Amino acid sequence: MALFSAWLSLNRLAPLGRTYFIIFFTSGFTAAWLLAGSQAANQLKLQVQPECHQKPITGLFQLEDLSLRPKDDLLLTFSVLSHSPCLIRQQRLQAWVTPNERSNITLRAGNIYELTGTLKAPYAPLQLQGFDVQNHWFKQSIGGHIKLTQPLMHQPTHTDSENFPLVNLRHQTNDWLKNTLNNHPQQAVVIALVTGDTGLIDTNTRELFNQTGIAHLIAISGFHITMLAYAVHLIVGYLWRQSRFCLDQCAPQTAGLLCGLLVAVLYSLMTGWAIPAQRTVFMLSLWAMAKLSAVKINPWNIVGLALLITLSTNPWTAFDTGLLLSFGAVGILIFANYNWHRMTYKPWQTLTQASNSQVAITIGLIPITVALFNQQHWISPLANALSIPWMSFVSTPLAILGAFCRQDWIVQLAAWSLNIQQEWLNLLHQLPHSSLAIASPSWPVLIASCLGALILLLPKGLAPKTLGIGLLALLVWPAQTPQPGEFWVDVHDIGQGSAISIRTQNHHLLYDTGPAFTEQSNTGLRVLVPFYQQLGIHSIDQLWLSHNDRDHTGGAEYVLQTLHVAQVKAAFQPTELKLNERGIHNWSNCHTTQAWSWDNVHFEPLRIHLNGTEKDNNTSCLLKVSNASHTLLMTGDIEQKIEQQLVKHDAQQLKADILIVPHHGSNTSSSREFIQHVNPMISIIQAGWNNTYGHPHAQVLHRLEQVSTHIYNTANDCALQITSNPKDDKLVVTTARKQRFAYWHYQLRKTKAN
Repeated sequence: MALFSAWLSLNRLAPLGRTYFIIFFTSGFTAAWLLAGSQAANQLKLQVQPECHQKPITGLFQLEDLSLRPKDDLLLTFSVLSHSPCLIRQQRLQAWVTPNERSNITLRAGNIYELTGTLKAPYAPLQLQGFDVQNHWFKQSIGGHIKLTQPLMHQPTHTDSENFPLVNLRHQTNDWLKNTLNNHPQQAVVIALVTGDTGLIDTNTRELFNQTGIAHLIAISGFHITMLAYAVHLIVGYLWRQSRFCLDQCAPQTAGLLCGLLVAVLYSLMTGWAIPAQRTVFMLSLWAMAKLSAVKINPWNIVGLALLITLSTNPWTAFDTGLLLSFGAVGILIFANYNWHRMTYKPWQTLTQASNSQVAITIGLIPITVALFNQQHWISPLANALSIPWMSFVSTPLAILGAFCRQDWIVQLAAWSLNIQQEWLNLLHQLPHSSLAIASPSWPVLIASCLGALILLLPKGLAPKTLGIGLLALLVWPAQTPQPGEFWVDVHDIGQGSAISIRTQNHHLLYDTGPAFTEQSNTGLRVLVPFYQQLGIHSIDQLWLSHNDRDHTGGAEYVLQTLHVAQVKAAFQPTELKLNERGIHNWSNCHTTQAWSWDNVHFEPLRIHLNGTEKDNNTSCLLKVSNASHTLLMTGDIEQKIEQQLVKHDAQQLKADILIVPHHGSNTSSSREFIQHVNPMISIIQAGWNNTYGHPHAQVLHRLEQVSTHIYNTANDCALQITSNPKDDKLVVTTARKQRFAYWHYQLRKTKAN
């Protein structure tokens, strides 16, 4: 119905492309805003409520989707069929399932399974900037998660797999590709190109694609869907001409268009119906209807109507960066490849057109990629110039053809072609300064840079190109930094663990690196490196690892591999962590480190007396940071034994305005005497939301309340930043809870608010 309405609009409004593009653009986002608001309340009801978090459940669930993960694990999406106080029919829950938990049963979408496990609310840490995981789950209608406590039990009499043919086809194709390639280095990339499932791509490969600017190719792109549809169009058209009966029914071009469009729709649905796929299908549908109806095609109408349909059918895509990248790239291509005032295509300029398109995409997307990813890759145009034709005309067609014809040798050939690409990508990536970290631009700078990119894309003579270059160059404007004598404290929301960044005017110190979540994911990857990239920072002066617990050192390896770290201070030897040679460079013991100053800010390690029998917690590095007005004390996981030692031998040095509460608020720490001697104005607890340890303990909170003016807990307040100005006695505190709180966080936080 939406497509039919779009066709009527296209038929009537074709000559008025750019004007109606603005109308469609505005209408689309207005519709998305209204629809999202009207659907939000119902979607919130389908989330696992905070009071059901960690509750044991047993019930019947229908499998809706399957996604690959390393070590033969699967991420499964279920629809709830049972009803109980903590389960609601039609809830969508996810479960990470190992081979042992599958009990060797054959998984098929549509089958009914009995699950026994523990419910988890859709909670994720929230930083002051960056990716919002809860928003992502909300857009996907994921109401929570299940941690299985027993293997899946299959109910063979209950199945509806015939209603999920495309999901099952994708899963079967994934299995066939895994078995065919059998741990080939390019196995994960081939699967991603064929079915859109990127779950097997490892961190190093993702980093390589991101740093060379070709990550957009390792997915189901609109160009690949269009190429597939065009190939089907040509094949069907040729075969149609061979049959007199077929020619009597309709023209070969019509049959080819319809069959190509049908294949594009089915393939897009099979690969997950991502935003680039939606955009491509809607644009192809509108273009096909215009062709069949002999309507003059205006590309701006096509794009505008496709955007309107995308936002109307799925309003949550308005929050997705993929929408901006996908439609933005197409808009830039139209602007670059058509006469800017008449929009007349010039097909004879093929080679020049391709070159101009690459330049236009590179220039036009600079402001968007900097705003979204805080990086710009100067080797990206060259990497794309080599990889786009190679993957579009060699690797991807071979992979798709081999997978759907089930021909091993063709798939092996596709993997071999990707090995060739890997060689030039590695060479480009090894070039010095192949990528540039750029701080998150302010809105005025972002708008000015977009204007600069537009000027550079305009035909010659309309505006001076030097002006465009100057406006675009504003993107490298450095981020705001502390003034001399000032220090900023960023307490990251990383769940149960510790990670704190200290910034002065010209120096950066990182205290602990948070937990590792899986072999493929850790705090360094998810939080710390993105945080520094958002600030345009690529080096750290000192990394302090308070002690060797995984919730404090889990992200260390990734931080040391990705950022330049001048010095590492730790309470243990580097051999106790699995670090490469770069990781152990300039490593020294924190307990023998002398005090120093940066930019009129004083840093002083506090001495503790170790006899060699202390457990890891009590070997924690302690560090004080102070200026003319305030003092911060970071304590690691010290327990009351060390606290008493400090009170006895160094009580005067304990006074601090800001205290990072020891051991996440455990009752084995934060003794009354210690808290009284520190006497903090602000106490900060880094603890996981609803953690199994019960941190912070009620007695610890009671002791802190007796001395502290404010108590912040990352489990409630999320990430926070504290600014200490040496000329002002007042500390400025900014929390992600107040700055970024949105309705998709409401159910989680409503019982936890201060």
